[in-house]
Amino acid sequence: MIITKKKNGRRGIYPLKNLICQTISGIRQKNLQNRTRTSTNYSSLPPFASGSKEILFLGCLIYRWKVIVGPDLFRNTYPVRLIHGRLVILCSDSQWMHTLSFVKTQIMEKIRQMYPEMKIDAVQSKLGEIPREIYIAPPLNFPDWTKEKEIPLPEIQNNELAQIIQRCRKKLSSRLKGLSERGYSLCPKCGASLLPSGQNLCSQCLFQAKQSDLICARNIINEMPWISYNEVRQTTPAISNLEIDSIKSGILGESISRVSMLYSRWLESRDPSIVGEIKFEMIRSIILKTGYSPETIDLQKKDFIILFEPEWEMILGQLNREEHADTSWE
Repeated sequence: MIITKKKNGRRGIYPLKNLICQTISGIRQKNLQNRTRTSTNYSSLPPFASGSKEILFLGCLIYRWKVIVGPDLFRNTYPVRLIHGRLVILCSDSQWMHTLSFVKTQIMEKIRQMYPEMKIDAVQSKLGEIPREIYIAPPLNFPDWTKEKEIPLPEIQNNELAQIIQRCRKKLSSRLKGLSERGYSLCPKCGASLLPSGQNLCSQCLFQAKQSDLICARNIINEMPWISYNEVRQTTPAISNLEIDSIKSGILGESISRVSMLYSRWLESRDPSIVGEIKFEMIRSIILKTGYSPETIDLQKKDFIILFEPEWEMILGQLNREEHADTSWE
């Protein structure tokens, strides 16, 4: 027990908080040193990369697990973690966990024989769901490329280069024939991506087509903001109502921002030509909100004033007063 003298003159026990913190700090330091010693087993990699090497080793074990433990244990066990020389194995139930405890030594010995550089000091088992077996497809057999016909090439002065290109063309032709027999084909638009049967375009071409439709629809809505869904789809049939609403929302935001920008310019210059642009953008914004045609909108009517942005009534009032002042002066 540590005795100390407090400020008030009485003797007492040294606060335990500092003692506990020092003890925990010492334990953590020892654990860190032990981990560092364990990581030095992987001499070919620096300490910070030892975890990466263990991940690669775990992948090797998963790939060869059936060979290591046999078919029965393979169906009911699965290696899930390898860290600091400890291999963690999932078991489907407690009986297989009990069975695994009798063969841990044999498993470790088999792993040492197959992977001498893999250091496993302990095997830990726990209950868990066994993942489904991963199906590894057999290698594909393609037609013999040497039997392909010569493909006409442009004149090439370098004979060696011409032979290499001819060989590559033959191999490509053979590979495409083999893939065609399995239901694959090249994208008819770009000719660069393989398509499984049932698909007409690759994902890249579909994306480009969609982008083209969106740009086309935006141009139409930008010119005629009162246009209906069906009228837009007459030009771009693949576009949806949600996408049309998204385009209108984007144009509406731009129009509202343009009103503020034009008003700031008008305050600086008092240019009368800007007034017409401001009112045009206000009307356009209302059209995008309601779908009304331009000739039905009157910015002076209350039915449309309620659709204004918060500051628009003030802006419009100031513009009208300025116009009246100019008219009365004349």
